[in-house]
Amino acid sequence: MALEADASRILNYFPSAFPGLLQTEGYAREMIAAGVDAPNDELVEAGAEVRILRQRRLTEDPRLEFKAYFGEVALLVAGDQRVLAEQIRHAIKVANYPNVTLHMVPLSAGRPGILASGITLMHFPDDQSDGFVFVEAIGGMLPRRTGRDVKRAERTFVRVEQFALSPEDTIAALERKLEELT
Repeated sequence: MALEADASRILNYFPSAFPGLLQTEGYAREMIAAGVDAPNDELVEAGAEVRILRQRRLTEDPRLEFKAYFGEVALLVAGDQRVLAEQIRHAIKVANYPNVTLHMVPLSAGRPGILASGITLMHFPDDQSDGFVFVEAIGGMLPRRTGRDVKRAERTFVRVEQFALSPEDTIAALERKLEELT
């Protein structure tokens, strides 16, 4: 969280869920409860609250530049349909913030566009040439700090963007799913 608080720009991709900085409290609770560690109710609530607090970076100065990608499978995973509808409404709202760009990676992207794990790339205001990478793994996120890891992550995001829907098409897809749910 300290790194995220210092970052000026974050690129984030989650293949099977909405990224944490876009999650509603209900969706965050579902995602945390489904985790490998299966935390108790108190830890689920605390984790969801932290995710909501982290979102202040999107609306308070200095505003974080956030480019988020999520896999279409996030719209297909069974769960509480009301929670998913609320999550989609929230994602559409946040996607309209001037500092947020949201892309969905459709299933039709196939293997080249759909990564096996999530990835987060952070850049910092005093060091735009470097960054910090986290790769999603069972039980948490693995940090990577070398220049080689950062360059590899940047290439990964270029590839994912080639297969992702435009922000406008992403919002249209979210609206269609929301209509289907409600």
